[in-house]
Amino acid sequence: MTRIPRFISEKAPLLIAILLVLGVWPLLQLSQIRFDNSIDVWLDHRSREYQDYQEFIRDYGSDDWILIAFSFREFRGKGIGRSPCPFRTLEKVEEG
Repeated sequence: MTRIPRFISEKAPLLIAILLVLGVWPLLQLSQIRFDNSIDVWLDHRSREYQDYQEFIRDYGSDDWILIAFSFREFRGKGIGRSPCPFRTLEKVEEG
């Protein structure tokens, strides 16, 4: 026998224990992983976007839900391509 197979055969119980620990321990840690994908993580706290976001939270309290509504009467008979863009309407609301 060569040296490597002999070493593996002699130390098999120890190697199996090490491999089990290295394989099972990370799986046990999976339940403790927490993901934070909030805007606070993604934006630089000194940026204008972050300041705008904080102002939004102060004004509206939460960013969990944002509801955008517009009338479908604007689309009747025109088709979507020739109808007023709802985003332009939102820009007017923000400016106004």
